[in-house]
Amino acid sequence: MALEPKIKHILIDVALGLVLLIASLTGQVQAGFVTAFLIALFGATLIGFFRGRANPANLIPQWLLLSSWFAIFLLTIRTNPAAAALPAAAYGGSLLGLLAGKIWKEPAWAIRLGVALAASAGFGLYGASLLPEMLQNLLGKTVNQAAPELSLTDLHGQEVSLEDWKGKTVVLNLWVTRDRACHQQMDEMAALYADLSQDTTVQFAWYTSTALVDSIPSAKAYLDVHHPELPAFHEISPDFNPGTWAIKGVPSLMLIDTAGVVRYRHEGYDASEKFGDRIKLELNRIHPTPLFPTERE
Repeated sequence: MALEPKIKHILIDVALGLVLLIASLTGQVQAGFVTAFLIALFGATLIGFFRGRANPANLIPQWLLLSSWFAIFLLTIRTNPAAAALPAAAYGGSLLGLLAGKIWKEPAWAIRLGVALAASAGFGLYGASLLPEMLQNLLGKTVNQAAPELSLTDLHGQEVSLEDWKGKTVVLNLWVTRDRACHQQMDEMAALYADLSQDTTVQFAWYTSTALVDSIPSAKAYLDVHHPELPAFHEISPDFNPGTWAIKGVPSLMLIDTAGVVRYRHEGYDASEKFGDRIKLELNRIHPTPLFPTERE
């Protein structure tokens, strides 16, 4: 049975939106956030243009597409404000592309394009304004704040807290078992752990959280296959909330000095940066004695 034209167009728009979303997220992990932003902006503009040109009279599917990007933007900005740059770019690009496509078929839409240009330009500029915060999180930032209390249990039930590791430099990673960026960051950090696993002055800890809908069995299942050598934990603090640490995304790495002070933070994972080299430099800065040779050496 043939689908109704409107239903057909809605299904096409949903499929194209999913393709664009997957392409943006893949670009984010493989090539960096700037690449993902450009994919979202230009991809949405092209999709909007061809959808508007193909069916200028049928507004319902196109405005559903715009509403979907706007809903994703609202959801993202509440949970991860910096990452909201991607749906903002997609929304602005979709709006501009749709109106340009309609003008291609019906020049009378030109007046409406002016309104759309203003709206999409505003949204695009807002999305671009979020990029610095996003890049700052990815490049990492030097901080100087006392670490909140955190109680953990290893995957065998042994309890430990950050207080127990005072006197050591702590490399603390919050990750999510279902997140690809966490997996890639873990692969790179595993090499760093291998270099320092025998150094008793450094404590590595990868931990998951019930607050992020993770559990010990799910973490253990992933680590048993991919990284059984890593020291893994699960938080058991009754009042733990990622917001206590001002965590806006995962993976989230913190370097804590021997006095229990957070000295460096890094959120997310960007394939375009030399993540391991950056963490080595920061560990040399924070640890009482250099852990890695410098370039001059």
